[in-house]
Amino acid sequence: MGQLLDRRGYHAGGFSWRRCRRASLHDPKVRQAVGAGDLSVQWYPDQEARQDRRLVQGWTASGYGIHHMAGTEVGEANSKMTIAEQQPFMRVRGLTKKFGGTIVLRDVDLDIWAGEVVGIAGHNGAGKSTLIKVLTGAIQPDKGEILLDGHSVKIRNRAQSEHLGFGVVDQQERLLPNLSVVENVWLGHPYPRKVYRAIDWSAMEQQILARAMELGISFPLRARGGDLLPMDQRLVEITRALLRKRRLVIFDEATSALEAQEVERFHAVLRLLKDQGVAIVLISHQLDELLKISDRLVVMREGSVVADDRVTAYDKPRLFDLVAGISWDQAMAGLQPGGRDHPSEGDVHLEIDGLTGSVLREVSFQVRQGEILGLAGLEGSGKEEVLAVLSGLERACGGTLRMDGHERPFARDVREAKRMGLALLPRDRKVAGLFGRQGLCFNMTASHLWKHRLKSWLPLVNHGSQQFYTKNTVNRLQIYGAGSDQPVDNLSGGNQQKVMFGRVIGLGPRVLLLDEPTEGIDVSARAEVFRVVRELAEQGTSVVYSANDAEELSLICTRVLVFHGGRVVAELRGGEINDARILRLTYEEQGPREYSA
Repeated sequence: MGQLLDRRGYHAGGFSWRRCRRASLHDPKVRQAVGAGDLSVQWYPDQEARQDRRLVQGWTASGYGIHHMAGTEVGEANSKMTIAEQQPFMRVRGLTKKFGGTIVLRDVDLDIWAGEVVGIAGHNGAGKSTLIKVLTGAIQPDKGEILLDGHSVKIRNRAQSEHLGFGVVDQQERLLPNLSVVENVWLGHPYPRKVYRAIDWSAMEQQILARAMELGISFPLRARGGDLLPMDQRLVEITRALLRKRRLVIFDEATSALEAQEVERFHAVLRLLKDQGVAIVLISHQLDELLKISDRLVVMREGSVVADDRVTAYDKPRLFDLVAGISWDQAMAGLQPGGRDHPSEGDVHLEIDGLTGSVLREVSFQVRQGEILGLAGLEGSGKEEVLAVLSGLERACGGTLRMDGHERPFARDVREAKRMGLALLPRDRKVAGLFGRQGLCFNMTASHLWKHRLKSWLPLVNHGSQQFYTKNTVNRLQIYGAGSDQPVDNLSGGNQQKVMFGRVIGLGPRVLLLDEPTEGIDVSARAEVFRVVRELAEQGTSVVYSANDAEELSLICTRVLVFHGGRVVAELRGGEINDARILRLTYEEQGPREYSA
């Protein structure tokens, strides 16, 4: 009697997963696949099973011929196969995509193995986000094919990609703020039902808790999505993507809004998924993160794959050279600390005294002409509320505000704040900034259309003036692959952020409020943003710069205020500013310090 193959896997039929058991090695198809070392085999019915001598675990999806098996051999080979010994379950060949006359993907080839973390690095507009949209069915390629276990498939929509076992945590995916965590997690999944078709909320909670425990994460189930901290929101999004068993999970800039400790927590979840045999694709502009967590790194530039190798083949300078197309030394020259001298002789543009809010407690500071004032602190420390109050998004509970020495009431809304000379670049560009289906020109000038009138007394838009401003700003901020009428939804995340930056600059504010202005932007683009901020400061604009990245604050700011528990606990000037000191003060709990502004 020949050896038998025991397969314990899952058979995907819609959203129901059922167990398939054993298949005989006497079957010629099984013998051919196993003998050739090809683990992509067909599913065989339960009744062929008789004995249990060789164990192979795998997943099977009917309708598409998709199979993944990672198993143990008998005797001397009784050990798990390494990634290199397996066959990739996904192969991408020759993917090409155009938007108008712009080629955003150019003959892209990519292999993905089970239990592997594939990092994808690339400049803004390199094609990373477009590649993910093709893999998940959001857009269709003009040319090329996707092979799953050797079978060509066409992924026409997100629902089909989920049916195939793919999960995605998007860069800008957000929870619905007024729905509970349970409702947010189950979005897109059929609700379990009781008798008489009533929704079984208890079963929904139990499934979420069970999946969260498997992933080693926790969050409050009864809270509203909008009340959660950013890390908890991200964990809910991960749980939503992984509520069903997945073969592949794609994370697009998943750590861009997280603190350092939260990033480590997120990496622990990735390692757990990897140990479970799930393939992971991680897109990030954080080169250190990619080098730390990836098994293999793929570098894209101008829509093409320019490098694909094991992570040990890279160091940070070489990776940056491949991503940006310029040397590490050239880029770092644009990121050197500059303008550290505190402009003590400049006029005071903004003065806050005793500001109190829902979190803030008696906060006072000044911002002088040409100064770049950094705000550091953990989420919930109060630095976010400072920007919200100054920009008119939230009301102050107490305190006074002076602009150019004249006491003014705090702005009641964003329009009043702009009239006072305070302009905010919001953190969440999708929700609070961009008109995704509108063109680049419209988005770049939406906040200051009054500057583009045909006549000062005639409320009609001068489209020539709009086009002129848009063209100059696109060149200034180096927004690649963008036409003036191209919808901004088609731009990469980094270029979308630059569009937001260009719009705020057009207001010509006296005090510019920046909330995470480089979030989702690569290193070379960050240098360009730094250059623009410094130019504005040299021209007399005061800048309030809030960021979670301590290194970023140390590179750009002339002065840094550290927030903790709604209070300013430290002020750093000039040579005192470095990322290590900022991080230490950020995580240390201490009382407020007296300082002179």
